[in-house]
Amino acid sequence: MVNKIFKLILVLLLIITCIACSEEQDDPCEGMESGKLPIMTFDDVFLSDSIDCWLKEGIGELDIYGNLYFRIDNQVQFDALVDCNCDLPNLNFDDYTLLMGKKRVNGDGTLELQTVYLNCEFPQIDYTLNILVDTVGAVFSIFQYHAAIPKLPNGIEVDYSFSIHPK
Repeated sequence: MVNKIFKLILVLLLIITCIACSEEQDDPCEGMESGKLPIMTFDDVFLSDSIDCWLKEGIGELDIYGNLYFRIDNQVQFDALVDCNCDLPNLNFDDYTLLMGKKRVNGDGTLELQTVYLNCEFPQIDYTLNILVDTVGAVFSIFQYHAAIPKLPNGIEVDYSFSIHPK
């Protein structure tokens, strides 16, 4: 009798464990809706049009498509990856995530448009940059970009895409 009770308890514990393990992970989009996110540049964040920041030299290599990008979620990452032409106040990483990168282009690149779209179906961020390139006397150059967006929770990946057009 005791053996049957023990087996019954063991089976019940196993069922409870399986149910608990099968529950879905936290939804990283909880409380958020899919849609276009507002973008701020360094000029917007620091209320100055004379701030120039760029990725430090030697922090990484471009991939085979000529890309290098980072999702920066805290001040330690920012300080390790970014140089600026002046001492900046700390960016409020409680409110913002910074997307920053480099793209190799054939000519002199100018940012025409950038959009950041939260896609909660997957969940991910779709970050699209439209770059105009002056190909007169074209040589390869490195185009740098950035966008400060509302703070992203952990678990949301960033998908970068580029559309390059001649000026």
